[in-house]
Formats: sequence, structure tokens, C-alpha cells
Amino acid sequence: MSDLITDRLVLRSWPPAEVSAVVGGSRLPHWAEDFPAEGDSVIAGFIAGRSDALGPYGQRQIVERATGLVVGAVGLFPPTEGTIEFGYGIVPSRRGRGYASEAARAIAAFALTAPGIHTVRANVELSNPASARVLEKAGLSRVGDDGGTARFQRRRGDMADDNGQTPMTDEEIEAASLGAAQQVNGQVTLGEYDPRWPAVYEREARLIDAQFDTDFCARIGTAGAAGLGASTRPRLEHVGSTSVPGLPAKPVVDMLLIVADPGDEASYVPALESVGYTVAVREPDWYEHRVLRKQDLDPSASSANLHVLPAGCPEVDRMLRFRDRLRTHPGDRELYAETKRGLARQEWKYLQNYADAKTEVVERILERARPAR
Repeated sequence: MSDLITDRLVLRSWPPAEVSAVVGGSRLPHWAEDFPAEGDSVIAGFIAGRSDALGPYGQRQIVERATGLVVGAVGLFPPTEGTIEFGYGIVPSRRGRGYASEAARAIAAFALTAPGIHTVRANVELSNPASARVLEKAGLSRVGDDGGTARFQRRRGDMADDNGQTPMTDEEIEAASLGAAQQVNGQVTLGEYDPRWPAVYEREARLIDAQFDTDFCARIGTAGAAGLGASTRPRLEHVGSTSVPGLPAKPVVDMLLIVADPGDEASYVPALESVGYTVAVREPDWYEHRVLRKQDLDPSASSANLHVLPAGCPEVDRMLRFRDRLRTHPGDRELYAETKRGLARQEWKYLQNYADAKTEVVERILERARPAR
């Protein structure tokens, strides 16, 4: 089972030897001085009695990245009818640092990537308002009380970011894809950064740019041209992991083409088809997003994904802000790299499922990249 990595924590599977140590009352040197707490001992006993408790969607230790010490536990319990529950605990010496919310947010987001899961839940005692605040900060909403317990939950639709994008269901992935959706049915293969990728992008950029000659404004109309800003030509950017030196990636060059109206395919698709691109994805309900693909691109890159979005679209700013943040902040770049490697080792049906699972860390990095107000 791959680790979940946050800014300050690693959520890793319980090693069997540490389960035995907790159950047997032994201590290990890489535990915080007050680990295990009472709740950790209960969880270790639960794990010892269930063979399925340490699966990908099971129980984990919370490790403080700065020290390497185990400081708590968090985990998921067996699901019921599309709903999965989680619990967590941080040892007293590490409380008040936001670790609980950080771990809870990561495990809740990860739980919603599980096949067939649409809701994640957690319960807290009404007499413990601090735990209620933890769940609220983790993105869960209070949905009711049951005696002395408050019930919180987060659904797939609740994961929408400011741009209204949520993790896609299998049905949505298939519906958006022209032809068969990109399936993985296993692990995702990542390679180390290849310094040839920028040159591949530049070559494709020149090829694409040449297709949009001075007649392009006439084809899209005056109003559409005005929507592109000072330049009436489409704008092309290198985005995605291949645009960030030092970042591991699939050998697929992602590009962003900004046009007046992606829904007006007649104004740009024929020109791109003439240089080997074909429409692969249509998402008319999400900024009229289109993806065109080109195969057999280069020895260093198997293909290209050309994303098409409208001028002024918030997602354009989001993609470029994320790229620029990773280029200029080594800490966030390494955090994203570790997250990618961990998720790539898991099993996925669709490539989109893997992409959606990165949402949590992407949003945290983007939050740090927002201009100061």
C-alpha cells in the first residue's frame, strides 16, 4: 500500500511488527514519546483481528515528516453501500498543530477515490467541539446528531474546487471520451524528467502556431478575436508535469491552447487535424473543454495532449499558476512529486482516476500560490 503524503505528514500502512508491538505493550524508538495513545491501542487490536484492515483503503499510521516519529493513527473502515467511515487520533504532544485536520483531509479525499464510494463519514462526540472543528477544516459538513454524537460527511460532489470540477465517475469519463477512454487497469508508469521535453513542446508549438495564420481572425470573427486579449492569435502554453524541470511524469507532453470559443470546433480543429491532432475528449459542461491528442510524438514522448479552453477561463489561470509555482518552489515540487509516485504505485481503472486522486495536494499548492490580499 502506497503512502499518502501531505505537507507535514506521511500516512503509511501499519507495519505488522508495529501492530504486534502495540498489542504486546512494547515500545519502539521511532514512536513519539506518548505513542501509542489509548485509541492507537484500540486500532492495533482491531488490525490484529482483521486480515483486511491493512488494504489500500484500510488503517494507517501518522508519521511526522520533520522527525520521522509516529504521532498518531488514521484509517478507513469497511464500506457499506457506497459509504465509508474513517477515524483518527493524534497523540497529545502533537495536538494544536493542525495535524488532525491535515490527516483527516487527506484520508477523506483518498477515500472518495475508492471504487464505488460516493460518501465518506466520521462521527464525533458532541462534548468534543475540537474534533468537530477538525472535521469541518477537513472539508466535511455536519449532517445531523444522534444522541451524544455529531455526524459529519463529505460526498464526491462536495470536492468541487472553485472552478466546479469534481472527480469524474466512470460513466462521466466514458461519456466525455470519443472512442475508448484511457484505461490503466493497474499502476501508472512514471519516468524521471527528460530534458528533451521542452524541445518537443517547442517543435509542436511552432507547428501549431503556423496553422493559425492572419486569416484566423476572420474565421473566428471580431468579437471572438477581442476575447483573446491584445493578441488575436490563439495562445499556446506548455503545461503539466513535462513543463516542470525535475518533476517525474508520464511521457506525454501536455499543452494548453487558449481560443475564443472551444465549442466552435470548426474554427480550429481542422487546422490541428492537418498536423496530426484528433479530438479525444469533449466536456461541454466544463468551460467547453476539449482535448486533442497526437500519437508517436518523439522518442522521448509517446504522445501529446492539447487542452483547449476559452480566453478568460479560471482554469487557464489555475493551470498556469500551478505550473509556475512548481517551477519556482522546490518544496512544493517535491511534495507533488512524492504524491505522484505514491499514487502511481496504486491500482487504477482509468487514467482520469489517477489524475483526480491528485486533487487534494494540487489544491493545497494552489492555495499557497494565490496572490496575497
